[in-house]
Amino acid sequence: MSTPEINAGPETTPQSGRPICTCLQDPLEALPPELRPKNDALSGLRETTCPACGLHYLTNRATEVCIRCEARHASAGAAALGPGHNSADG
Repeated sequence: MSTPEINAGPETTPQSGRPICTCLQDPLEALPPELRPKNDALSGLRETTCPACGLHYLTNRATEVCIRCEARHASAGAAALGPGHNSADG
């Protein structure tokens, strides 16, 4: 019975024979597919509808109001204060 060879050196690319950087290798390669983390780009988002305009959209923000209505509300609030008044000043 022959013993398998153990490759103690770094892994190399077949084309050039150069070592592969460990940052390019899959660190979860040994895990079965069902135990690997899911790479879902939409996992942090939720569906919501803006109560002001009815826009149905995905968001990760805590507010239900869409960005357009929020900006409209902010600009309308600044206009109601009058010219020359900076709401950040208090």
